[in-house]
Amino acid sequence: MIHRMRRGTLVTTLHREEGMAMIIAILTLFVIMLLITAAVAVAVQTDSSSRQDAYRKNASEAAEAGLQIAVYRLNMLHPSSQNCVGDTASAPGSNGVCQSSTYTLGNGSTYQYNMTPALGPTANCVGLQITSTDVNQRCITAVGTSNGVTQRAQIRSAAFAAQPLFPANGIIGLNSVTMSGQALVIGTDATNGVASLSGQARATGTVLGPGGSYTHSGQASGGVVTTLSSPIVLSPVNPGTSNQSSLANCPLRQAAGYPACNDDYRITNGLASPKVAPYDLSQGTGVSWTASTRTLSLSGQASLTLGGGLYNFCSLSMSGQARITISATIQTEIFIDSPDDPGSGCAAGSGDLSMSGQANWNNQSTNPLNLQLYVYGRNNGTAQISLTGQANFYGVLYAPQSNVFLSGQGLVVGAVASRTASISGQGFNFDSRVTTLQATSNGLYYRTAWAQCSPTPPSGSTPQAGCG
Repeated sequence: MIHRMRRGTLVTTLHREEGMAMIIAILTLFVIMLLITAAVAVAVQTDSSSRQDAYRKNASEAAEAGLQIAVYRLNMLHPSSQNCVGDTASAPGSNGVCQSSTYTLGNGSTYQYNMTPALGPTANCVGLQITSTDVNQRCITAVGTSNGVTQRAQIRSAAFAAQPLFPANGIIGLNSVTMSGQALVIGTDATNGVASLSGQARATGTVLGPGGSYTHSGQASGGVVTTLSSPIVLSPVNPGTSNQSSLANCPLRQAAGYPACNDDYRITNGLASPKVAPYDLSQGTGVSWTASTRTLSLSGQASLTLGGGLYNFCSLSMSGQARITISATIQTEIFIDSPDDPGSGCAAGSGDLSMSGQANWNNQSTNPLNLQLYVYGRNNGTAQISLTGQANFYGVLYAPQSNVFLSGQGLVVGAVASRTASISGQGFNFDSRVTTLQATSNGLYYRTAWAQCSPTPPSGSTPQAGCG
């Protein structure tokens, strides 16, 4: 009996201990589950944070890609100060900027950017006010997105003008200068590429960019050869507002009392019957002028005397014994614009300055500053210009995207700048008066300041707001 009681007591005690063990086991499992749940939650949160951090980095890199593409296109398209670049160069939209399409980078990331026209002296970019008007500055803002995460960044890009307009005292061919025959250059031939002289060609001096080279054969001589520490830079041609059709877009001309943004109307007035003052005098039946396309051609023995100070043509051709005369008392700038110049209004296939036969320019003053020819050319470098004939040419020819050929027997006096230059005619004399010309257009754009932006612009603000 006692034994059973002991056994009963023992059994009772064991049952009680077995109940506590169950509770302890359940509690232990519960704690373990809590720890596992916490560990999983931490792992999920860490993975999510890592993913979000990766998305932010991808979005930032996408925005940076947008900024780099914008600067590249800006340098390739050379928009005028009042235009900007989205997918192409154009006038800004109603929000004051040009906006690109959205581009995919292939890793779930996209970018889009917007760009302003040239900034005025009171504008702000990257949180700073513009303080210098000596350079052409633009504000570019890019938005990068990766898997729903957005980042924005902004830069201020500036183009420093190439000063003076002619950085070498003579004939400049950025890619090459070729002299042959009895070509004589009183001045320098300058290039970043190859200066090649043959026959009896001679130059007072040769100026080379850091990677340039000089070759000569026969009795040819390039004179004293100088190698620069930095490349020769030519600013692209900037017609300003001379290609605009609305006088409201030309405030300086409007304030001065001119009826149009250029003096092309004088040609129209001179060809009218009866003539309407003021007008440019034309003689002969070979003068053809189409005002709507800004196309001028002279053939046969036709002549045209220009009395205005500013002209903008989409195409100019002269053949036969045609002549354009510049009045002795007038300093005339003539822009040969191009379809590659955004906002020029020039039709596809135009943009040429063509001379053949004995066609010539008659600068009555013989001062090269009185005849300034600025040829925009083509972005692909295929444009060609020839100065031919027996008559002397006194003037400035600035055509950094064109290939220039001086092949007549007349003397060229002034300055020439081109993509490539070839001289086989009588000769060239540099005139020091052209050193007073300063570049009004700008060279390559460079990044000068950067700022991080809020993911989206503040409500009701411009696309550039919220940066810096």
